Amino acid sequence: MSNMDTVRQIYEAFGSGDIPAILDELDENVEWDTQYESAAAPWLEPRRGRESVAGFFEALAPLQFTKFEAHTMASDANKVVAVLHIEADHKGKHYVIPNEGHLWTFGDDGKVTGYQHMTDTAVHWRMVNGQ
Repeated sequence: MSNMDTVRQIYEAFGSGDIPAILDELDENVEWDTQYESAAAPWLEPRRGRESVAGFFEALAPLQFTKFEAHTMASDANKVVAVLHIEADHKGKHYVIPNEGHLWTFGDDGKVTGYQHMTDTAVHWRMVNGQ
């Protein structure tokens, strides 16, 4: 299976709420959103290790996703970039992120060793604060 296929499966698992299937694709020492110094939202906090990534999905729980669709994907030897259209409801408001980027990095064994959002953090901050 290609790395791009793995990312597609991860998104399918997210859509069906199968978080254990996602965690199974992660390296034990995965680095998740570690390039942020201060998180604009609890789901953008830096996490290290597969077990801590479960907190990412717990932080997303208050959001109600109405659209989560990867519309563009590209890959090279060990990286996959996905661009998604995301819509979510939170605190009585509807938020649209038409071009949310995700950068996935893979080890030689096909496990995810890194994940980074490439996004408008101001929108995420507004979501957290209901603005």
